[in-house]
Amino acid sequence: MERKSKIFDKEFLQVVKSFLANKQIEITKMKEVKKGKEFELELLMSTPIGKVRAFGIAKNKSRINESDVLDLFVRASQSKAMIPVLITTGKVSKKGFEKIKELNIKLVKIDGSESGIFDQKQGNLY
Repeated sequence: MERKSKIFDKEFLQVVKSFLANKQIEITKMKEVKKGKEFELELLMSTPIGKVRAFGIAKNKSRINESDVLDLFVRASQSKAMIPVLITTGKVSKKGFEKIKELNIKLVKIDGSESGIFDQKQGNLY
């Protein structure tokens, strides 16, 4: 069986931490949900008006669907975070991507070649 994810399970968390550190995003709390595959993160993000709390889910999954996005939105709402963030190695389904735009979720795509935060207004990664 061929492995779809380019980032191995044991490397996934380190790649996420490194990416966030490079973007000056601080992890204040972390909880492993599924061993090596899913983590809940409480984050502090710098903005022009100061630091803002964010809630993120990092998923090492080959395909992100609408239910993954809705699950993040519910958990972020419960945590009272200002910004929901989805960090993934996988591709996002068409319906999932529509929900990301509708719910104003920040999408962080991490793969072997290009990583970045999706800016839905400009339609690109930065």
